[in-house]
Amino acid sequence: MLNEDLAREYQAIIAYTVYSQTMKGAPYTDIARELETHAAEELAHALKIARQIDYFGGMPGCPPKK
Repeated sequence: MLNEDLAREYQAIIAYTVYSQTMKGAPYTDIARELETHAAEELAHALKIARQIDYFGGMPGCPPKK
């Protein structure tokens, strides 16, 4: 179940990264910056989950949730 959570975190990182880099125009600058912040937060979550999986003797999965 932790690997499923990890896959969801990966998907969120991908989505926030893509959206933050594809928004165009001055009105979206603050939104894009906020999305970058969320991507970093999701990465921190993914690292915590991966550590937990390793702690329990498992192998953190690699594929993002589709």
